[in-house]
Amino acid sequence: MTSTGRRQPSVGPSLVLVAIGLGLDALVSWTMAQQSYRWLPVQASTAAPYVDNLFALETGIGSFILVGCTAVIAWTLLFNRAPKYDLDDGDPIEGNLRLEIIWTVIPLVVVLAIAWHTIGVNHTLATLGGKQRLATAGPLESASLPISTDSTEIGPIQVIARQWSWEFIYPNGVRSSELHLPVDRPIYFRLISMDVLHGFYIPLSASNRI
Repeated sequence: MTSTGRRQPSVGPSLVLVAIGLGLDALVSWTMAQQSYRWLPVQASTAAPYVDNLFALETGIGSFILVGCTAVIAWTLLFNRAPKYDLDDGDPIEGNLRLEIIWTVIPLVVVLAIAWHTIGVNHTLATLGGKQRLATAGPLESASLPISTDSTEIGPIQVIARQWSWEFIYPNGVRSSELHLPVDRPIYFRLISMDVLHGFYIPLSASNRI
């Protein structure tokens, strides 16, 4: 009891209530993260799982923050409202240093963790090399490609366009997501689109000639 005769709220039940709320929030967030896979297109490359997992992680974190903030606001409106005709100002409470540190450090850690994971995913995608197709069009594999009789000509190099990637298949069967060409040699390309119309452009410079 305080000097004014009012009973202070017990800390134990409050902590239990907060723990239950955090548990429910985590459950909802995990469910939203799993549901996010259904919002994305069907995985059609070896890079897709990394991108989809990153999207699911960000969806789960965003859901946790949204549900948590909404629950706190709703709880305050329902159970901590001032009396109907109470026009008094709130207690003159100065800044809480511990609380300010907590709500500054937690968002910083979350953002840095997402950034670190995103950098790792980008590094993984950059080292995958040529993207392996899980489904290919039949005519592409059986089509007869013209071969030049000129020994100085390189080709044909198949250029496969997709949303949103390029794949280059060299005459020796090597696949790559980057185009590598020799200098001062004529090149023959065979352009193939797997979905929509694409524009193929290779910049030319004094140090990059084909």
